[in-house]
Amino acid sequence: MEHFDVAIVGAGPTGLACGIELQKRGLKPVLFDKGCVVNSIYHYPINLVFFTTPELLEIGDIPMTSLNEKPGRTEALKYYRRVADLYKLNIHQYERVLGFEGADNSFTVRTDIACYGARKIILASGYYDIPNRLNVPGEALEKVIHYYREAHPFYNQDILIVGAKNSAAIAALELYWTGARVTMVIRGSGISHNVKYWIKPNIENRIKNGEIQAYFHSRIKEIRPHDASAPGTAAQLLPGKKTVLQRRHRGAQQQGQSHYEKSLRLSDLPNRRALSVSRARQASRAKTHPQIFLTKLKDNRSGQAGAKRHAALTPM
Repeated sequence: MEHFDVAIVGAGPTGLACGIELQKRGLKPVLFDKGCVVNSIYHYPINLVFFTTPELLEIGDIPMTSLNEKPGRTEALKYYRRVADLYKLNIHQYERVLGFEGADNSFTVRTDIACYGARKIILASGYYDIPNRLNVPGEALEKVIHYYREAHPFYNQDILIVGAKNSAAIAALELYWTGARVTMVIRGSGISHNVKYWIKPNIENRIKNGEIQAYFHSRIKEIRPHDASAPGTAAQLLPGKKTVLQRRHRGAQQQGQSHYEKSLRLSDLPNRRALSVSRARQASRAKTHPQIFLTKLKDNRSGQAGAKRHAALTPM
């Protein structure tokens, strides 16, 4: 069994930075990741641009350059690969850590490939693989996903996004620009005040102009094979919606409004369009087999720990 001074679980920016500092101190670290180097960044939306400047993403005293003021996902991937090469870090990619046991200065780390000895263990696995689930019926359907990558597969499809912060707003705009029909379900009264100043007016104008539909004071209640439901108030029900909605205002009691639920059959709605449709183009819109995707969008663009997350519901 091979022995190391420190075993680092996770080869993201934090894990890499830990490995670099340990090597500088003459120690022998090893890094494990179930995926590739900076696996979370690799799985970010393809066209992601960080909200921070390059110097705040730097590790190991290696400067990061960018063609623009703010770096993108591809530039970050290239940078962290270069850092790993320059420091010749011992990274075990695609090797999942199953657990460890022992005591300080005498740990045994078990992976899906082998066992290793380590004096210390650092957990730098992050939270990107922990979806912020809605915990509603139907969320386990095959058509539901928790990670948005790019807009192209959703061209000419009906898409529902749950959330109103940076990632949700950017996804909604990208999907709209790509030719998708976008609807947003938002628990609050509007787009979050935390949305970046160059994004917020854009998404609000799209909603104001009716180019993107938005249901405020709403939440998803259920996901079904051909539609979804959300509770809200009568004032929030928009005529001619393309999906089933059951809506209830969260603050209705405080505002003296009565609670109610209204259900609409898909066949009662104009064009009889489902919330989303299958990837294959259909000759008839009346008989579609929709696919809904719950895309977990996270505001990991800042490069800072504790970035907020929210979910989005989209079809493919």
